[in-house]
Amino acid sequence: MNRSTVMKGLAAAVSVVVIASLAGAAYVLGSPAQRRQIRLDERRLKDLVEIADSVQGYAKKHDALPQNFAALQEAAETEAGKRRPPADPDTRAPYEYKVLDAQSWQLCAVFSLPSPDENENDRTYYGNWRRAHDAGRQCFKYSRDNDGGNGGKYR
Repeated sequence: MNRSTVMKGLAAAVSVVVIASLAGAAYVLGSPAQRRQIRLDERRLKDLVEIADSVQGYAKKHDALPQNFAALQEAAETEAGKRRPPADPDTRAPYEYKVLDAQSWQLCAVFSLPSPDENENDRTYYGNWRRAHDAGRQCFKYSRDNDGGNGGKYR
């Protein structure tokens, strides 16, 4: 065997290993499009926690829930460093907010993907913002007796 044949064989072997590694990474991590959808869903969950915290703060200060996002935004604009409630990171549409009674409300968002099973230990999917949901429009109920944040701690 001459040196040229050995080098070609080595180059082919290295190419196979690189291609297999890339395919394995795509399988484990998901495609770039899927990773984008996961990041958008993670942002949606984080936004819902931020909105719920704002509603809790409003309720403590005014002893009532804001009747709509406009009331929440108006209150936030009067406080230094506050901004309007976040909107969907992909469509820029506002999240849905609805008062259910004097003590509870719901927030709704449209998710790209279903969350992973509760049994999965993959914390990289949503990090600290894990909360079970399906793909599509999902609503979560919150109440004033909750602690005011921390992702899935609302009922």
